[in-house]
Amino acid sequence: MPSEKTDQYWAISGHANGKTTVLSGGFQGKKLNELCWDIRDLFGSHTAPSFPMLFKLHDANSDLSVQVHQDDEYV
Repeated sequence: MPSEKTDQYWAISGHANGKTTVLSGGFQGKKLNELCWDIRDLFGSHTAPSFPMLFKLHDANSDLSVQVHQDDEYV
């Protein structure tokens, strides 16, 4: 977590409001979304239109509800 008062931290994200940037190595400075399109083998055989992951860490002082977000096709 970035600080003691962080409630939610997007650790790995392809979301437009928080795209993850590679910090070191051969892909330094690239966004995961770019790599997802340019070098698809890095992410397996997915067919998603964008980087198919958002990994969040939550810090809570009490129990949280379970939330499931279905895609438009399922709904």
